[in-house]
Amino acid sequence: MYHNKKGDDGMTNFMMDNNLEYYLNLPYTLEIREIHDELGHYFYGNYVELNGCESKGDTIEDLVSNMTDAKLAWISIRYERGELIPEPQSVYSGQLMLHLPRSLHQKLAIKARQEGISLNQYIIYKLS
Repeated sequence: MYHNKKGDDGMTNFMMDNNLEYYLNLPYTLEIREIHDELGHYFYGNYVELNGCESKGDTIEDLVSNMTDAKLAWISIRYERGELIPEPQSVYSGQLMLHLPRSLHQKLAIKARQEGISLNQYIIYKLS
């Protein structure tokens, strides 16, 4: 969290309400991909909310260790500079409100009934 504070120069500065440890312990979203390319086989990772915070490793264990170091550096630099540090994406509830044409709703309901499953289960099946 940030609040505005006028500096001695009359400029507005952003002040952090939380300490460095707070940001380091937030549950940021880590994406991991296994890569096979001209460089060989390795694992690539990035924190979704921390733009540019990424690394790679020969094993998943190496990658996780490298990502921990990368997150520490990424957050520490921005904290020291007084730059904004994003917080993790909110937790998704698993519920999605969806408006769709009546004809599509009917078509999906008929298919679900033919499969002997609920409309919700059928839509999840089609999306996955």
